[in-house]
Amino acid sequence: MDLISRALDEGIPGEVVLADADYGRSHVFRDFIRSKCLDYAVAVGADARVWLLDDDGRAPRAASVRQLGIELGEGAFRQITWRDGTHANRKLSSRFVFRRVKPAYDDGRAPPWCASRCGSSSNGPKARAGRPSSSSPTCVAA
Repeated sequence: MDLISRALDEGIPGEVVLADADYGRSHVFRDFIRSKCLDYAVAVGADARVWLLDDDGRAPRAASVRQLGIELGEGAFRQITWRDGTHANRKLSSRFVFRRVKPAYDDGRAPPWCASRCGSSSNGPKARAGRPSSSSPTCVAA
């Protein structure tokens, strides 16, 4: 966090912080990033607990990101291709679902987006969380 503060103090350009799950599981880190008015995309574990928001912005119950992906079902996931791969004629793609959620520790701030990737392993969906920007939602790819 000190490095981010120093970069901001020095005027180094950048408005988005990307971080792995070690940082993503820390609400202290995510709250710090938000306090600096930066957008972020961080990995979170499939066991991270969130509240799925309904159309009225209410969250009836908390569930793990893994359980959320299971409950939404395979039909909710859509194929997303984001760039060419390193092999000729191979695109990088996976299946994702995007939903507005609130972290289970609800801090009263604007709810982030949760992008879950449909995994083929027994570990279930992988997840990324991001704060929506003021102009448009942040869609976060794995």
